[in-house]
Amino acid sequence: MKIDEEHMIPDSLVRKMQKWAYSAAISRRNTAGRVLTWLSYAIVVEEVSKACGSSGVLISAHTSLANGPIIRSAPKNRRKKWLPALNTAKKSGASC
Repeated sequence: MKIDEEHMIPDSLVRKMQKWAYSAAISRRNTAGRVLTWLSYAIVVEEVSKACGSSGVLISAHTSLANGPIIRSAPKNRRKKWLPALNTAKKSGASC
């Protein structure tokens, strides 16, 4: 697979994931995210990973390592500052 050979996820694929807001899978509506249940999020990661493990890890890392702690623990002003940019993938919080 080209991604594995080049050790790089193409920008075009990242943009598609941005369009579908996979990076915002578990966020609340008021932070510009497409809201999914945890089960739906797990299914998204599983299905993407079937086609490309690296892309599944990208979604999982961004959601779990960047968005998750902010959603669970950050004060409201920090959530308002960071989550819209992270959810729309204008900023990357974690990568693989």
